[in-house]
Amino acid sequence: MVSWKGRLGQIENLAPIEAVIASLAVFAGALIYARANPVVFSPEEYLPIHTLLEIVTISISASVFFVRWFPSRFTRNPQSLVIGVLFFSLTAIYVVHTLTYSGMPDFLGPTSTALPTYYWILARFTFAFFLVVASFIPREGAPKLARPSAVFSLFAVYTIASVAIVAEYVSDLPRLVIPGQGVTDLKIGLEYVIIVLLVIASFRFWQWARRTKRMSYVYLTVGLVVAVFEELAFTLYSSVYDSFNLLGHLFGVTSFLFVFLALFRTSIIAPYESLERATEELRKSRDELELRVQERTTQLSKSNAELEHFAYVASHDLKSPLTTISGYLQLLKEESAVGKDPQATKFITTALNNSRRMQEMIDGLLARSRISKEEAPLTPVDMNSAVYQARSNLEAAIADTGTVLTIGQLPELPADESQMIQLFQNLIDNAIKYRGKAKPRIDINARKENSEWIFSVRDNGIGFDMKDADRLFKMYERLDTSNERPGTGIGLSTCKRIVEFHKGRIWTESTPNKGSTFYFSIPSSEKGESIGSDKA
Repeated sequence: MVSWKGRLGQIENLAPIEAVIASLAVFAGALIYARANPVVFSPEEYLPIHTLLEIVTISISASVFFVRWFPSRFTRNPQSLVIGVLFFSLTAIYVVHTLTYSGMPDFLGPTSTALPTYYWILARFTFAFFLVVASFIPREGAPKLARPSAVFSLFAVYTIASVAIVAEYVSDLPRLVIPGQGVTDLKIGLEYVIIVLLVIASFRFWQWARRTKRMSYVYLTVGLVVAVFEELAFTLYSSVYDSFNLLGHLFGVTSFLFVFLALFRTSIIAPYESLERATEELRKSRDELELRVQERTTQLSKSNAELEHFAYVASHDLKSPLTTISGYLQLLKEESAVGKDPQATKFITTALNNSRRMQEMIDGLLARSRISKEEAPLTPVDMNSAVYQARSNLEAAIADTGTVLTIGQLPELPADESQMIQLFQNLIDNAIKYRGKAKPRIDINARKENSEWIFSVRDNGIGFDMKDADRLFKMYERLDTSNERPGTGIGLSTCKRIVEFHKGRIWTESTPNKGSTFYFSIPSSEKGESIGSDKA
């Protein structure tokens, strides 16, 4: 047999439920005591207390409305929306009830017993009936009921119409309270109808509490049970100034207070807790993602290191046998030339040319793989000197093609000198290879932009279509596939690797038949940089 505590154990917190049960016992005891010891107050004694309790009731009722209305853009719960806007109607009806109560000043015309009593019944019936309706509304869905403006308009029309009808026909309606005799059978019957509605609503919301495990439904259920005690108190009074009437109002305040707690939890606390949970889940997901990215980065770094090592070893080991093959091919070519066998000479020449091309590819691959292996600290490098060294390495090609090389004022920057020479050499060599019909002209300059230096290598060569620019810096990618121009497809890829090694970037601009300009950036020195001397 599962205990009642066991059944409730899954609800958010059990402590409030135990306090509620104790409170209900106190309410029942108060009713029994009042039944045994009836007290009738004078109007002078009762009216201030009654007015104060009504003001508190109206304040709580308005608070229930506002606490649900203002978050309506963020809380898409049609059930709580209907309950919240219901209290807008109740607030209006209770204000009219209080202002027309017997003994009050004539705010809305002559006060009496009948009119405020019917307004009271109207408020209580409205409260019970629409809570039954709300208990059958799903928490999600019902898109029309989720629209605050539509729900508010419905209750506004209902409130105005019902208050006006009661005011117009109250004189034709049966008496609910007879002064000196108490409530009539009609009043008692109406109270019991309201009690039945409250019991139905209580049962429904208790089912919601057990189904959703939410404390807000427990508060709502308790508020409705307290409202049942309230209605019982109003079936027992004999005078509008006696203790049962006072107890009924006290129970009413308590009932509304529990409904306020329910709506406050649903509309304010629950979204905040959901946001906290979502934030925590997002943080956990972010941490997991960062961990996975870190693991993946480590794996990729390890894989890249292994591939680079393999490329280095493979190219290094291939270089020696290829040199031997080239040597023997050269000997065969010389022998075939002596034997005057033109066919053999042609075949050997072709093989020798291909072996030399393969030698260039291996040299390029070795140079590229060394970039990640060389981790020597960066030292100040005179970029003018690096360009002159690159020009010296390409002296034969420059002389053969009649290339005019112009070098501007270049800075001294922290860098790897051998890599800078390789970078300028590859870019100059690329400009020479892809020259046009005119004499090749190459201009090398630099300018300072913010915290970096931008270098440019401009030529008047054949250029290319910018739609192919992304392919330029990929391994073994050549825009000219005719084999009329020498090259391995590694040079510009090596340039990109060198620039990225120095925390820079490389890009190009070109127009077909009008030349190209290659740009790359190198970060400035923290201690400042000097402009190299012009040695041209």
